[in-house]
Amino acid sequence: MAKVKNIKLLKRKQVCQVELDSGEFLFLSMDLIIKFKISKNETINEQTQIQIKKEQRIFDAKRASLNYVSYKPRTEKQVRDKLRLLGFSSSEIELCIKFLKEFNYLDDENFTEKYIKDNIKRKALSKKKLTYDLMRKGISKDIIDKFINLLIKDEDDFENAKKKLDKVKYKLKTLNESEQKKYIYQYLLRQGFKSDTIKEVLKDYLITYQ
Repeated sequence: MAKVKNIKLLKRKQVCQVELDSGEFLFLSMDLIIKFKISKNETINEQTQIQIKKEQRIFDAKRASLNYVSYKPRTEKQVRDKLRLLGFSSSEIELCIKFLKEFNYLDDENFTEKYIKDNIKRKALSKKKLTYDLMRKGISKDIIDKFINLLIKDEDDFENAKKKLDKVKYKLKTLNESEQKKYIYQYLLRQGFKSDTIKEVLKDYLITYQ
């Protein structure tokens, strides 16, 4: 048993600091203060303390996950990894994932579609590079393939390879034709473009600039 010695609202953290006569401090959301009818000089038994702490942990986990996905879109794996890093248990993490999905804050399909559209437009990434990046973020191969095939045509890969090449053309000026071919091929291969696509880009480059 412990008696509530004092309750102080911490506005910056948006929680209440509950001081018990045992010397322990509880940091609780206002919702829990109201739910458990916690007030000064009230006595809280041990079982209720355990329940309060358990529910506060879940509240903290949900708040942390919501802050994380609100900053920018995240994948389910990224949220799990973040919460695990913050020290939350598997059961607490599962509740957060369910919470985020219920309120449409977490959707790997929406994330994948947006990621592909944004990076094709801004970075001209190859299909292979996009696939690799998305798999690292924990997106399943089925979802990746679905949106890669839906959003990127073969000619898009060709145009993106040309855009990538445009960024390094200045490096080709001092090279002879053989050296240029080797540099272009190796550079675009590292960017994840297929050999057939690179050969087409090389052909287009040599016709245009030689």
